[in-house]
Amino acid sequence: MEPPNHKQKFFMYTDLVSVECDENIAGLVMWLNSFKGIKTQFSCEGREGIAYVLFSCDYIDSLHIIGLTFNLYFVKTKRKVKFSVNFHNPVNFLRFEIEFNSEWIEDLTKFVQNVKISGWQKTGHILEMEEEKKDD
Repeated sequence: MEPPNHKQKFFMYTDLVSVECDENIAGLVMWLNSFKGIKTQFSCEGREGIAYVLFSCDYIDSLHIIGLTFNLYFVKTKRKVKFSVNFHNPVNFLRFEIEFNSEWIEDLTKFVQNVKISGWQKTGHILEMEEEKKDD
């Protein structure tokens, strides 16, 4: 793997696991890793205008919520986040990838961090956007 081209940020996302990623995409990576079973593997804040995060997931409900959140982002902004899955050899596991325009990093990160997930474990997946407070 080649050395990173962007300024890096180091953070712990569990007691035993840490990650280093591009500084501008760190908020999105931390949000992803806040879900049960999500483990980010690689990320980049932008190469040729495309930002991406590669991750594994061993808890399907987390994957469902993440997908619904990106769908809600599309509904609200008409900006499409590509969400794909690949079978990764030689270790034989599924690896998920999100790709989006690197100019959207700040907006997308702010959006996902403001989505409130309520009652999803008992009653199904419910996503709501917290309204932004406007200065009068």
